[in-house]
Amino acid sequence: MKYVLRKYQIAAVLAMQADLQNHSKSILSLPTGSGKSLVIAEFINRVDKPAIILQPSREILAQNVDKLSTYVDKSDIGIYSASFNSREIKKYTFATIQSVYKKSELFEHFGGVIIDEVHFYKSGGMFDKFLQGIGTAKVFGLTATPFKLVQKKRYDWKSRTVYISGVLQMMTQLGFDDIIYTISTKELTDQGFLSPMVYETHESVEANFDLNSDKQIMAEFDLMLSLSGLDNITTILNQLDNYKSTIVFCPSVSTAMRLEKITTGISTAFVSGETPSKERKRILEDFQSGKIRVIFNCEVLTTGFDHPALDCIVLARPTKSLNLYNQMIGRGTRTAEGKAKCTVFDITGTAKHLGRLDEIVVEKIDGQWDVMTARGKTRNKIMSYYRGKV
Repeated sequence: MKYVLRKYQIAAVLAMQADLQNHSKSILSLPTGSGKSLVIAEFINRVDKPAIILQPSREILAQNVDKLSTYVDKSDIGIYSASFNSREIKKYTFATIQSVYKKSELFEHFGGVIIDEVHFYKSGGMFDKFLQGIGTAKVFGLTATPFKLVQKKRYDWKSRTVYISGVLQMMTQLGFDDIIYTISTKELTDQGFLSPMVYETHESVEANFDLNSDKQIMAEFDLMLSLSGLDNITTILNQLDNYKSTIVFCPSVSTAMRLEKITTGISTAFVSGETPSKERKRILEDFQSGKIRVIFNCEVLTTGFDHPALDCIVLARPTKSLNLYNQMIGRGTRTAEGKAKCTVFDITGTAKHLGRLDEIVVEKIDGQWDVMTARGKTRNKIMSYYRGKV
């Protein structure tokens, strides 16, 4: 199947082509559901030069290979990944970063590097070690969230030492040179390429966003939910039969399992990072086919899981991370036949705290890239902190 690219996807490819001569690290900011894998495939096809495409997981690698195989001869596509038990180096090599970051010398002849889900990049981490070893190469990074929460900062302020557990910074502050293309969730929703999102807030137990870390926020919320909030969850769960396909993001494995057990009258399943891979694969296939209509999960089904028919999300996992929030809610932005919208039941207060997904915009302000939310400009904002005496 040969895909026909949309205008914004072509514009992104053209931006990459125009930037090829700059030996720098550039970012394209494309919302979840916008088709980053198609942009990668079309760019590689047009340039027709050796490239290595790095992914953080096998699921994303498989999606990208699938798209490129519709553009080029499959014999030109190689996979270098332990999770695929494959060590092929070809003209277009897809690799999980865990498998190649210590073997950059194998790819010194590659002039182009593409990093999908580049927000996983960390200065001094695996991606950085690979790039330093490969030498001079043009680097493109693609992500829906060209920013990240940088942890464990410290500075002096008014004769006190301030310890910061999370500062939101743009990727252009963390080793990348520029954002060469961006388009917002709102723009793509208005154009009909993404599904409208409808938010319903149910806060019988509201998360405490004044705590220092997501881990603390989630642990306290989970405790309060188990003590006094399950009745409110049950009220929402009883509505899920009105939707074709629902993901429930939970704060813990135990809560996910409890919620799955009290949900009746509809087909359900539970997955976590501890679910055996074969069982998890079977569950997700049944979910995507419609055999299972509600899936409860903890710490999974964010990055790399595509299910366009998803028309309901229950957010029972609070977060101050714009990245994680974007990835969770972004599961519902894809369009599908018969799908008019995706409803988000937020019982945590996260949507009120961070704003709706279509209110998050990446733009240049006073010559600097920034992310705007319902709360205003957020670059360099201290998201959580505590103070200690010098």
